[in-house]
Amino acid sequence: MDFITPPIGPNVGGCQPFEFCPAHLVLSIPAAIDSVIEDEILFKGDHRWYEGWHRETTASYNERARESAAGTVYDVSYKFFYPGLSAPVINLMQRLIQMRHILQVKDNNGMLRVAGELENGLRFRYEFGTGEGPTGLRGHQCEFYGTYKTRAPEYTWIPPIEGIGEMAIGTTFEIE
Repeated sequence: MDFITPPIGPNVGGCQPFEFCPAHLVLSIPAAIDSVIEDEILFKGDHRWYEGWHRETTASYNERARESAAGTVYDVSYKFFYPGLSAPVINLMQRLIQMRHILQVKDNNGMLRVAGELENGLRFRYEFGTGEGPTGLRGHQCEFYGTYKTRAPEYTWIPPIEGIGEMAIGTTFEIE
């Protein structure tokens, strides 16, 4: 389910990663307290955050508030450009359209946010283009999008570092 790592060579500026998972593969998302999730999001089986890629400087994350019959709602959108074209990429894009998603994205303030809900994951759409002229970029304009009653919470859980904890607490060292 990971995006195919794009060929960096023809893409000036390189590419940046983001993380997502189809909502039906997520076991639980802890409740947000004061718009912050502090505990680990759990996945079904061996599933995990899958890695997506976008061309550097092409991603934008937005939450637009608007009034509706249900009160204030937030239109969430994560747009990006994924370079290149191949059969595996087309197959992946087609699979993503058929599912709802949970997205973990770093905003421009460096904060991780989790967008989408288990029962109402983000939708996905894309458009392929060849660019204009000989220097135009060939690739996919992509978007994860959805409408929610609350803003996407900040995600502050930090995974434990493997290999730490092999020493007993209280062990002291002498430096010579």
